[in-house]
Amino acid sequence: MHDFVRTPAAVVAALVLAVAAAATPAGAAPATPRWDHFGYDAENSSFNPHETVITPATVGRLKKKWSVELRSDQSCSSYGDPIVADGRVFISDYLGISAYATGNGAKLWSHDWVGSSNSPPSMAVADGVLVAGYTDCESMSDPNSGLIGLDVRTGKELWSGATAPLIIEIVIDKGVVVTAGSDIYNDTATVAVRVSDGKEAWRKEGRRIDVTSANGTVTGRDVNGTGTVAFDVTTGATRWTVTRNLSTGTASPAGDVFYGSSGDGDDLEAVSVRDGRVLWTAPDNDGVVAVDGTRVYCSDDNGIVALDSRTGKQLWRSDLPDHGALAATVAGGVVYTAGIALDATTGRVITGTPRLSFRSIVTGGVLYDSDNGTLTAYTVNG
Repeated sequence: MHDFVRTPAAVVAALVLAVAAAATPAGAAPATPRWDHFGYDAENSSFNPHETVITPATVGRLKKKWSVELRSDQSCSSYGDPIVADGRVFISDYLGISAYATGNGAKLWSHDWVGSSNSPPSMAVADGVLVAGYTDCESMSDPNSGLIGLDVRTGKELWSGATAPLIIEIVIDKGVVVTAGSDIYNDTATVAVRVSDGKEAWRKEGRRIDVTSANGTVTGRDVNGTGTVAFDVTTGATRWTVTRNLSTGTASPAGDVFYGSSGDGDDLEAVSVRDGRVLWTAPDNDGVVAVDGTRVYCSDDNGIVALDSRTGKQLWRSDLPDHGALAATVAGGVVYTAGIALDATTGRVITGTPRLSFRSIVTGGVLYDSDNGTLTAYTVNG
């Protein structure tokens, strides 16, 4: 299944259909529409492999299905990005979190913060629980963090859990929520709690994690040492260590490769999840914004670059207006980034799409876009 953060690549329409067919046996129901992490899954891939309706051939025919205004207030909070699960769209606003029906945008419930959130919370849905981690802004010099579990059907608070000294990173996978961070006194810890009841599962003092879990493996560092350690997300047990520094923000959808910056921050590395071995290096890439089984999508100055996921070789590059690819979503063979849509195979800009925001998500034939306090759902016309 997302995570504090916070992004998907795609394949041509025929391959998407093939993947969907392979994942769904004949006669079985299609996958329930979901985007239940900020980056789609615990791997933070930002790639939905199940989308077959909105494709390069149809994305230019999107029309508004419904639109709602999010709650606003005079506070230090801000609007977040939507996630989708159980027939609901969950999104943070200036007062807390609200849930809307995917079918018509009807508001189903709201949960208000105690105080205010300094930034949009990290949210994910697992096992019927909406998990949210946030940092308040009541004291800018010494903020506090909170971690809560809400019933996805009603918004009722089920638990509030123990956290790291200050939540900076969150990973949610295998029924466990892992939080990590350092407070202003340099107290540092990684703390894991169970999604089911919010009870502490394990704790590691002096450790910080990265924001992705590759099928249950998370990387991080000891603040008193050098190198990178990989550990089990459910138990905290060490799986392997390497002497070099690696910052992993994304993993392959299959959970077998980490992607992240090299120790000096100049290159992109693909690293084996099994043993930490470097598989390939791509120089002069700013950072991964999405991954699928075919391509790795990277921000590159004022553009976006697609690399071969097996070799790191550049496949295409597309210039983007004003800035590079700060985030991306890939579904149905379309890359959504910087407010535009690109063909995932060629990088060609697809015209006719509505004006989109910094971040859109696509699932179940619906594109959800949050822009300046308005949440809008789009579907294909005709």
